[in-house]
Amino acid sequence: MQSPTSSVVAQGLWGARRAELDADLEVARRERRSLKCRYVQAKRNHPQRTVEDHVNHRHRGITFSLFVLLMVAVPLFAHHGNAAYENKKIMLKGTVTAWIWTNPHVFLKMDVKDDQGNITHWTGELVAPSNIINFGFRPDTFKPGDEVTMVTTNVAKNGAPVARLSSIILADGKVMKTNAEDDGNAAAFRDHEANAQK
Repeated sequence: MQSPTSSVVAQGLWGARRAELDADLEVARRERRSLKCRYVQAKRNHPQRTVEDHVNHRHRGITFSLFVLLMVAVPLFAHHGNAAYENKKIMLKGTVTAWIWTNPHVFLKMDVKDDQGNITHWTGELVAPSNIINFGFRPDTFKPGDEVTMVTTNVAKNGAPVARLSSIILADGKVMKTNAEDDGNAAAFRDHEANAQK
């Protein structure tokens, strides 16, 4: 068993040792800061390092500028205008190959045969699903193999088989409008009947 004086002595020795360790630790920290400062100063004063820093800084500036440019430019491509289309109303009778219900536009793809029997793959662009649902369209309105007639409002200027649609005429003669501009159900039905007799 230890005497009370020996534990006080042990505590005193430990306290002194701890103070020495704390002092050594503080000296080591100061030396480390000093070395770090000298290293940073040496990097700044080294001529080759200055050129490298300049080039790295320039690259960072260019990269940041490109990033900002992309952030500003990408939304500009988010939606298109009418520049790629010309006003032309045509009727295309064919077979549905795909009904793509997706944002920002719904697409109806179909194969259209010409008088020589050549098949052209047409894509009809409609408005967003949230809008076209108001005209009675649903994700399951069309399926591959359905016979329909697309009535266009605009076709691609470059001759590509792409069009914006004003209505779609089903095989049973029902006309489904795709926008409020075209309210010519009777005229569309007559055109559909005329095309069906050809």
